[in-house]
Amino acid sequence: IAWKRGDPGEELAAAQRAIRALGGGNLEVRPVVVPGLLDHSLVIISSAGDVPADYPRDPAARQRRPW
Repeated sequence: IAWKRGDPGEELAAAQRAIRALGGGNLEVRPVVVPGLLDHSLVIISSAGDVPADYPRDPAARQRRPW
């Protein structure tokens, strides 16, 4: 679950490869119904499989190969 502000569509489109690689499943965007937070939403990604043993990667590995 991620708390987002504004339209998360572009960010989610760019994240599809990572979501699949990490065992992500169904994706749902729920608007937040709280006064003063009308442009906020919750992005919910269910688990569809196990996270590969290679993750999480150490910071040095992420910097060398961010993909």
